[in-house]
Amino acid sequence: MKRSLAAEFTWWVIAFELLLPAVACPQCPSAPLPSSIKDFCFYYADGRAWYEPLLNRIQLTTKDVGRSVALIAGVTRYPELPNSADRYLQSAEVDIDTLEKYLRDEEFFDEIFVLRDSNVTYENLHYFLETYFPSQLQHSPHSRFLFAYSGHGFSEGSGDTARGFLLLSAATSKDEDTKDAISMSVLRDMLGPVIDSATQVLVLINACDSGLFLKKPFGRAMPPFDPAVKGAHAIVASESGQKSWGNPKGPSVFFEKVLAGLGGSADANRDCVVTYYELYDYLYDQVRIATYGAQTPQEGDISRDGSNGGFYFLHRDFSVKRNVPAGPPTGDHFGPPARETLTLSVWIPGHDDGDSKMIVMAVPK
Repeated sequence: MKRSLAAEFTWWVIAFELLLPAVACPQCPSAPLPSSIKDFCFYYADGRAWYEPLLNRIQLTTKDVGRSVALIAGVTRYPELPNSADRYLQSAEVDIDTLEKYLRDEEFFDEIFVLRDSNVTYENLHYFLETYFPSQLQHSPHSRFLFAYSGHGFSEGSGDTARGFLLLSAATSKDEDTKDAISMSVLRDMLGPVIDSATQVLVLINACDSGLFLKKPFGRAMPPFDPAVKGAHAIVASESGQKSWGNPKGPSVFFEKVLAGLGGSADANRDCVVTYYELYDYLYDQVRIATYGAQTPQEGDISRDGSNGGFYFLHRDFSVKRNVPAGPPTGDHFGPPARETLTLSVWIPGHDDGDSKMIVMAVPK
């Protein structure tokens, strides 16, 4: 069913604004950032007109889309673990490297910070999630925030008493060292100020037992109906009690499928927009196929009062052609190839004949 002309026009305005590259500060050291966090800055850009930040300070804006900011965290090296095979997690390193470039080059995020290995600490997460980002987001209406994590995780206890942890680089045990780990429930609490400040929040966690992050969601789950309305959700790589798998020389299965989905494969209604729910549905099927049922992603609403909106992506890895059938989808590194066709049919409002179609080919990376 076609959207109304007004709704369709809104989507294309949002798409146009997001597709415009920001005027970037090429070096994070020259960006207007506190000196204590410049070492963690991967990318910073501010393409706003001179008057826009002034309006943002009083919660006004001339834009339909605010700033897009991200914090990527991951641990790739665990030098103190007794088993040498556990000390280097290459899939997490590939995940971090791929995500930071994807968000910069394909999604045109305005700010990307990366905490890696020994810099993934309680203190750093606390500062970014409870101080720096809430302050930035409060002064930028319609902004969205993405948190992504990749690394070892483990659980303690069972049933209703089970607790999940993300292992820090200094850990001496892969499944017992709660002293050198971040509790998933503590991480949920840290995200509270960001959820209150941003219009849209998405959390992506790739770790064993990551389902325990969703053990006590903040709010009730309800389908988002408006991409411009406030919402906060999380997608985690596995259920409680499950491992999260990865290619020894490539990405984790979870983030490989995330990027494949954002490349167009998750766009179920073929409108060039990948919503939170479309991404989850795609991951649920594809991760289970790739791991032969050994790993099942989970999702949840993590807002305080229930989300009416949801995070979305505009997939840009496509070429536009008219009346050209799409070829077969490309396979992924791990497991069977994605099953979805990559042909998209998009209605463009305001075109001469009104009912014109164009065919879009989206090929996952």
